[in-house]
Amino acid sequence: MSPRENFENLVQLGRLKRQNPSATAIANPIAKARNLLADAQNAGGSLDGRFNNAYAAGHQFLTAGHPSHAVTEAKTGRGWLYVDSYQAWIAIARNGEPHGAGGIWKHFDEFDGAPEYVRGPWWAIRGLYSRKGAFYAPYFPLPQLNWVDFFEWVTDR
Repeated sequence: MSPRENFENLVQLGRLKRQNPSATAIANPIAKARNLLADAQNAGGSLDGRFNNAYAAGHQFLTAGHPSHAVTEAKTGRGWLYVDSYQAWIAIARNGEPHGAGGIWKHFDEFDGAPEYVRGPWWAIRGLYSRKGAFYAPYFPLPQLNWVDFFEWVTDR
C-alpha cells in the first residue's frame, strides 16, 4: 500500500483527520525557500553558508503547508510536564497532575482547554531531539539523542 493509500485508509477509518493547509501556509514557506535558494547560489558566500541555505531551502519546500509541532517538556518533582509551543497551554489535568507529551492523548478528557491537535494516538519519544544542527556545537544536521532520557523513556514502556 502506498503512503497516499495508507493515509486515505486511516482517514476513512476515522483515525486521522484531513487538514487542508491555507494558501498562506503554502505561499510563505515557498517564498522563503526561493530567497534561501538565491542566497545558496551566491558564489561570494562561504561553502558552509551556501550549504546551510540550500539545506534550509529544501526543508522549506518539503514542509510547505505541513505544520510542524515541537514541544518542551519540563521534568518536575511530580513528573514530566508538557508545554505547548502553539498555544498558551500546559498539560495539567483538572486534578492538578502534570502530564508529559506521551500521556496527553490517553487522558485528553481530563484537561480543560486542551488543543484539539493533541488528541491522539501519537508517540512522543523522550530524548530524541530534532535540531537544525547549526545552533550549538557540534554542528551536525541530524537528530540528536540524549541516551539517559531515551533509556528512561524505553524502560517506562
